[in-house]
Amino acid sequence: MSGKGRPTWVEIDHSALRHNLMCIDRRIGSDVRTIGVIKANAYGHGATEVANSLLAAGVSKLAVATVAEGLELRQADIDAPILVFAGRYQVAAAQVWEAGLEPVVFDHEVLDSLESARPDGALPLSIHVHLDSGMGRLGCAPDDFDSLLTRIQASDAFELVALMTHLACADAASADHTEQQLKVFDEWTKKWVGYERHAANSSAVAGYPAAHYDWVRPGLALYGVEPIKARKLGLQPVMRWVTNIEHCRRIKRGESVGYGARWRAARESHIGILPVGYADGYPWSSEGRAEVLIDGRRFPVIGAISMDLTAVDLTEAPGLGVGAEVVLLGEQGQARISVEEMAQWSGRLVYEVLTSVGVRVPRRHLGGAA
Repeated sequence: MSGKGRPTWVEIDHSALRHNLMCIDRRIGSDVRTIGVIKANAYGHGATEVANSLLAAGVSKLAVATVAEGLELRQADIDAPILVFAGRYQVAAAQVWEAGLEPVVFDHEVLDSLESARPDGALPLSIHVHLDSGMGRLGCAPDDFDSLLTRIQASDAFELVALMTHLACADAASADHTEQQLKVFDEWTKKWVGYERHAANSSAVAGYPAAHYDWVRPGLALYGVEPIKARKLGLQPVMRWVTNIEHCRRIKRGESVGYGARWRAARESHIGILPVGYADGYPWSSEGRAEVLIDGRRFPVIGAISMDLTAVDLTEAPGLGVGAEVVLLGEQGQARISVEEMAQWSGRLVYEVLTSVGVRVPRRHLGGAA
């Protein structure tokens, strides 16, 4: 049981997490360091636990998306440097200073908000400057880059830590856009010698050594998803999603299961009901395609996936009953359901599948979580 009266949980394998970090470190070499990206609750895996595990394994800097995510880590007594990606800090500038976060900045208004919130006597705030080399979202336009850096150098409120960019197409079959982005980044940063640089996401870690610079920023690869199938890193899945059969019933030929009565039994059938649904993040859109593992075998999900319950057809294994372990994602025996497969069933990105596992699904941290 999950410990909360409902037998549905995910298992987070920290030995696999450490293995994946080792694979990344092997690809980038000893002269490049890793920023552990743990935004979105460490891609659904549990930010605090993953942060502690990565730090214990040698990562010296973490990255999150929002100030609130950074504050959560500080409240958990994590004192490592924390890079904050997103973007304008007007409503949280004071908290950036108070928590000692490392904000990404990209225009003068962002600097204004941070500068005005500086507490009396505070040491300079460590910042990273984001050059937009072709992502087209946040980031400093190249024509404004020099003036922004000149202002930062002249201010006693800031300490420039690194120059960065964000690659848009590092996982694409064509290298054209990525190579153009790196060309732009190199052109505009080459005269600012003495500052460290970072650009590589998981895909660029795997496929673009020229993007490794001084730091890399893997996210998805840490959690065991190969970013480029042709340049595999040798990763291991970190998340395993498990439930138990909660109820069994027999239905007659022609009877229906689930909302909309979209599935009807073609024969007398043995049906298992699972205590998991789309409110837990199990994708509603995978109806008619999803499968689960029970006793090392695949069984089809049938009918509409509802908010709290999912049905599976157990007719081929009439001996299966209440309490049997069901794997929604991950391995059971020699069988495995991958996150890529679940993404394909549901029409989602693998990122969505992982980050959508809901807060009411407990995380069990295995394999030496710090």
